[in-house]
Amino acid sequence: MLELLDLVRDELDQLMELLELCGNLLKQLVKVLKLLLLQRVKLLQLLRHNLQQLSDLLQWLLYRRAESELAADTTGGKRTQLSRSEKRVRGNAPRVL
Repeated sequence: MLELLDLVRDELDQLMELLELCGNLLKQLVKVLKLLLLQRVKLLQLLRHNLQQLSDLLQWLLYRRAESELAADTTGGKRTQLSRSEKRVRGNAPRVL
C-alpha cells in the first residue's frame, strides 16, 4: 500500500511539474501575442498616416487641376497671371506635407 502511495505521489509531482511548464509556456505565448498585437497597432497607425498623406496629396492635386482648368476657361486656354483675389484663394489651398 505504501508503494502505491509513493507511486501516486511521484505521478502527482510529475503532473504538477508538467502543469507548471504548461503555465510558463502559456505565459510566454500571451507575451508573444501581446507583442504581435502591439506591432499590428503600430502598422495600422502608420497605414492611417500614409493614407492621410495620400488623401492630402490627392486633394492638393485636384485643387491644382481645378485651378488650372479655371484659369484656362477664363483666358480662353491661355495661361495668365492670377489676380490678387485668386492668389488669396490659392493661398487657402490644402497644404501637402
